[in-house]
Amino acid sequence: MSYDHKAVIEAQYNRLAAERAQAVYEYEAGRTAEDEYTTMDAAGRILELDAKAAALDKVASNLLTQMQQPRGNAYGLSDDEVTIAKGISGGDDRLTNEDRLKIYAQQKEKLRYQRATGQYRDDQGMRR
Repeated sequence: MSYDHKAVIEAQYNRLAAERAQAVYEYEAGRTAEDEYTTMDAAGRILELDAKAAALDKVASNLLTQMQQPRGNAYGLSDDEVTIAKGISGGDDRLTNEDRLKIYAQQKEKLRYQRATGQYRDDQGMRR
């Protein structure tokens, strides 16, 4: 049985919130008792937990984006990209709008792959 992504992320948020609450309690207890080690240790854990929570926010945001269904086309293109794609080879009657969308999506994926592998860099031609 596989786990639901939403349930995993919620469990992680709950775990981080509980750990942060404990760290805040220890921070305040250490501060009140004037215990430098406890105070600084708890403060460090609070920072680490906040960083983990920010990273989890990014994961949740990326997951939400991936899970959203494409609107209006089978290739996951935005409305602006669909408009651009439909303008490709506008004078060629042999290409249907579906063909144009497919070509645009293929080229978009090719560019994404080339950027990821370093075959294409966005800073080419720039002076440094």
